[in-house]
Amino acid sequence: MLWKIKIGILACTLMCLSACMVTPNYQKSDQLRSVNFKSGVTITPPKDYCLDEKLVAETESAGFVLILPCLDAKGDVQAGLVTVTVLSNDPKAGFHENRNFAAVGQQNFRRYEHFGSVKHGSDEQIIGMQQDGWQLIVNDNRYTSVLTLYIPQYETIGEEAAQKRLRSLLQSIHHKQVDMVPSEAGYDTVIRPRARPLT
Repeated sequence: MLWKIKIGILACTLMCLSACMVTPNYQKSDQLRSVNFKSGVTITPPKDYCLDEKLVAETESAGFVLILPCLDAKGDVQAGLVTVTVLSNDPKAGFHENRNFAAVGQQNFRRYEHFGSVKHGSDEQIIGMQQDGWQLIVNDNRYTSVLTLYIPQYETIGEEAAQKRLRSLLQSIHHKQVDMVPSEAGYDTVIRPRARPLT
């Protein structure tokens, strides 16, 4: 049940930040190569892709950007737009109750991922894009990232290609590294081997 509430919060955050998106008059002066959010997240798209400054929004705990091809792109770029929402999680909470997420990781580090098709509602629709798209949700305990691929009306992007693209763009999101404080360490302990006395 807890995971349903969290997904609802994510959806509300996305809708509030994007609020009935219509692609604006995208100009060269609007292009950003990178953005830093208050939550400690930096988003830097791959080469030939930019962020639209008009569509960057943030709160204390969440950030929203739209990634699209740069107007001066020199190489081949893929069709479509990708919205990225990054939400800072409560460190005491996690998606452990959600069995639909695939756990990835070892030992104390847990990461949960969900990929699938998504039908954009009227308040999430972008003019010129299909109603159906693809979405990748990744939770790594500190942050939840939601990447949504909008596909142009004239284009067809299959599941495998969409998943590969969104996973590649996931590398554009960088989290500020922080040292673990005692309250976050929980019950994780380190046992050091005792040195044997020399005889």
